[in-house]
Amino acid sequence: MRISKTAAMDLAYAALKDRYDEHEKREDDLKKYFETVVLKYTPEEVKILFKSSHREYLESSTGYFQIFSPDKPRDHRSFHTLNSVPHKSHTRQLKVSDSEFDKLIKWDVSNKAFKESITKDRKALETALVQLGTYKRIRETIPEMTPFLPTSETTAIVPDMSEIRQILGQK
Repeated sequence: MRISKTAAMDLAYAALKDRYDEHEKREDDLKKYFETVVLKYTPEEVKILFKSSHREYLESSTGYFQIFSPDKPRDHRSFHTLNSVPHKSHTRQLKVSDSEFDKLIKWDVSNKAFKESITKDRKALETALVQLGTYKRIRETIPEMTPFLPTSETTAIVPDMSEIRQILGQK
């Protein structure tokens, strides 16, 4: 049976699911770290107010911030936190130390490069699967894909033809 482009996409995603999960974990770790950075630069009074009246504060504290370094004022980057965090500014601009700024940038660049490599591998795998054309050839050529292949290749739906046969038989 021939493999469709959609089936190839699904198979490629299933084969690379561990890497996609690793990327998601890396993104969450970056967000958690950034959350600690935001809290580090948040005054204690704001944290107390946030804890006591979280509902009123929630709208102004959603986890999107723009960071910059004092030595690199023109270099801005945007980051998200995993949870809502308090902040003293409605502009959501946060001045951080050079070391934290550099660490966040390196971490972000590393995550983006990892995601690009996953995307590149997924596209290459999709192309290979479509070019192989059938599930049988995929099993023969790439045996590592066997756990991700459907167990039964009959996916065609056969309609109930008994009523049609009765109608045709009446003529």
